[in-house]
Amino acid sequence: MLKKVRDLFASRQTVPPREISLEEIPVIIGEEEHSWREELQKRMDQPREKFTGVCSALLVRATTLAGSERDSVYHPKLEKITRNSLPQFEKAITTSLARQAPPDPSAFYQVATETLKGCVKALAGPGRYLGTAFPDQMKEVRVLIDELGHQVNEMTPLIAEDKRRSRSFSRARESFISIREKQAALAEARERLSILEAREKDLGIRQEGLAREKEDCDRRAGMDGALQDAVRHKEEFTGRVAGIGREIHGTTSTLVHVFAKAEKILQKRGGGEKEIKRVIDIITQEGGNIDEGSVEKVRNVLPLVTSMISSGDIQLKNQEEINLFSNPDRICPALVSLVYRRKEAEGDLRKKEEFIHSHPEVKRAAQVEKALRDIENDREKIRTEIVTIREGIRVMEKEIPERIHELEAALRELFTGGIRLKI
Repeated sequence: MLKKVRDLFASRQTVPPREISLEEIPVIIGEEEHSWREELQKRMDQPREKFTGVCSALLVRATTLAGSERDSVYHPKLEKITRNSLPQFEKAITTSLARQAPPDPSAFYQVATETLKGCVKALAGPGRYLGTAFPDQMKEVRVLIDELGHQVNEMTPLIAEDKRRSRSFSRARESFISIREKQAALAEARERLSILEAREKDLGIRQEGLAREKEDCDRRAGMDGALQDAVRHKEEFTGRVAGIGREIHGTTSTLVHVFAKAEKILQKRGGGEKEIKRVIDIITQEGGNIDEGSVEKVRNVLPLVTSMISSGDIQLKNQEEINLFSNPDRICPALVSLVYRRKEAEGDLRKKEEFIHSHPEVKRAAQVEKALRDIENDREKIRTEIVTIREGIRVMEKEIPERIHELEAALRELFTGGIRLKI
């Protein structure tokens, strides 16, 4: 009695799942698939052999039906129906049974089901008229077709199991490939991330060093009296150039307003306005940068405009226009003087700028500043790429366990003893 109890508990002990590494998956799946194919082939042998035998018997029965003795109570009126239906039935059965049987179990099952459908269709079609003339023979035909259906039914669960296993094999392989690809991509991303982080850190160190060097350059430049005097003079000359430019622009703007009035009047009179329009376009485009040549063009049209003001054709509307044309002969000399003063101021400004830019500390500071901008641009690009890679790593670190879970689920469908992955 004690032995029976021990045997009972022993039979309930579960076999621990088999532990395998990820690297073993392709070989194990291949072995299991090969084993299943062999098992399926063996389990299909019997129904396949029976099905083939029944097909042979049915072919013989169908092709010899015409020579069989007909029923004694066969009615003469059915002779024509029988005569037409018999060759149709024989052809339908022969055509259905003529399908070539491939060796592959799934392909054979497909052929078997098509064969069965053809025979059933033949029996329900022209065969339904032959039962009266050949009752015993057609009964035998129906029995044989029923046997074909029985053998197809025997094969159906095997093929269904094969389809289920094939899906599991495919899922397992796809999951394995996906895991391997994601693991490789993850390793590559981590390596790339490490390189970028080191690069970004190195650039940061270099940036700090250059920033200190820039401060030193600025400090030494600030201690150079001659350089600081040049900087102050540069600011003065810059202001002088801008001020003269504003004076010129103020004069030319007023001229444009008055010349525009003259252009409109001459247009109405039908001539002479083109020259004034050309002068307007020139001084409008040049503004505060008018040169001696443009002033000369103003001088050429000024007498015409002045005469139109004197005759009352042009009315001066504001104080700027009145002041400017109160002494027309002074307009062009004043503009020329402003042009020369601007050129002189610009020349002095260029000299100071050349002196400042040629100073060693200023030159080095400019070089360092450019290097700092370049480094900051590089760091920004690297930081952007780092963010993208980290996000990709986060996604892959989440997806890989999911793919592993899918792989384990597919393996559980294939291995009843249980499989545990060692990752």
